[in-house]
Amino acid sequence: MIILAIDTCFARCAACLFDSVAGRVLAEREAFMERGHAEALAPMVQGLLGKAGLAASAVDRLAVTTGPGTFTGLRIGLSFARAFGLANAVPVVGLDSLRATGLAARDSSTSWLVVHKAGQSGFHYVWRGQGDEPPRLQTPKEIVATLGTGPALVLGTGAEDVVALTKPGKLVLQKEMDLPVLRLLAIHAAHAPVPASMPEPVYIRGADAKLPVAAALALRAGTAADCAALSRLHQACFPHGWSSEDITAMLAVPGTQALVGESDGAITAMLIIRAVVDEAEILTLAVAPLRRRLGHGARLLAALDALAHERGIRSLFLEVAEDNAAAQALYASAGYSVSGRRKGYYARGGGLFADALMMKREVLA
Repeated sequence: MIILAIDTCFARCAACLFDSVAGRVLAEREAFMERGHAEALAPMVQGLLGKAGLAASAVDRLAVTTGPGTFTGLRIGLSFARAFGLANAVPVVGLDSLRATGLAARDSSTSWLVVHKAGQSGFHYVWRGQGDEPPRLQTPKEIVATLGTGPALVLGTGAEDVVALTKPGKLVLQKEMDLPVLRLLAIHAAHAPVPASMPEPVYIRGADAKLPVAAALALRAGTAADCAALSRLHQACFPHGWSSEDITAMLAVPGTQALVGESDGAITAMLIIRAVVDEAEILTLAVAPLRRRLGHGARLLAALDALAHERGIRSLFLEVAEDNAAAQALYASAGYSVSGRRKGYYARGGGLFADALMMKREVLA
C-alpha cells in the first residue's frame, strides 16, 4: 500500500511517500516556515511523486494531521487532503497532531507526554499518551503540577518549557521528536480502518475561554475607503486572496455592492454581490478565522436577503468549492440548494482541481 502522509500543523510543511508492504520511505521532504504552506504543499507532493516515479493515482491512502496547531496551516493541510482524496478516490485518515507526535514514543517502557506550544498565548497543548484521554490546554506550571512521581519522556515544540520547570532527571527531553514523524504516521494510517468520512480539524480551547458573541457584529454598506481592510480580510481567509486594487475595481462595476461586518472597531466579515436586473451573484463571503462559528456568516446572508427585498432581487446565486464542506453547510442552512456543477473549476496546485457547486436561492416576495 502506498501512503502519502502530510503535516502542516506547525511551522513546518512536510510530506512523505511510504510503501507499507516494503516497509520503506519512497521519498520525503520538509520545509520549516511560519507561513506559505498553501504555496509549498502541492509542489512538494508533486515533487515526491516525481522522485518516486509514481502518478497521484498510485496513492492508496492519505494520512494528515488535523490539529491543534496554527489555524491556517492545519486548514491548508486538511483542504489539500480532502481535495486529493476526492480527486483520486482514496481514503483520508486523520490523526490529531499530539497523538501523531506521540507515535514516536509508543514503544517506550516509561511514561511520556506530548507538549506543543499554543501560539504566543502562554498556554500549551498537552496529551499524556493515555488511550482516549483528550488533549488539554494548560500552562507549563499546570502541566508540571500534575506530573507523576517517576521519570517521563516529553516530546513536542513546548517540551523545553516544561523541562525547564522541573528538577534534573524528572523529565527526559526528546528534542529530535518535536514534530510528527511522517513515516510513523503513514504506518498508523496503513493499519487504521477506512474512515467513513473526511477528517475534521481539531481545536482545543481552555474551559474558561470565551469567544465574542455574534451580536457584537455591526453591519453596514461597504465603501471605497474599506478596500484595503477588505483585502487584508480576504487574504487571511483564502490562499489567493484579492488585492486592494482587485476589490476597488470590483466595486466600481455597476451593480456591485459590499456588506461589511465590524467587531471591536475592525472589519471582520464581508460579503460582496453583483446584481443585474432581478438576479444577484455572491462574489465572496469571508469571516475572519477567529470570528468563525459565531453566526456571522448567517448574519451576512440574512442581511443580504433584506437587501434583495429592497432592490427587487428575486434570485441569488453563488459558487462554492466541493471540498469546502463548512461553506456548503452555511449556504444550505440559509436556504440555498445545489443547481449545477462546474468540473475542475478551482485549482488546488500540483495538478489537482476541485469542482464548483452552483447554488441558488429564490427570494420570496
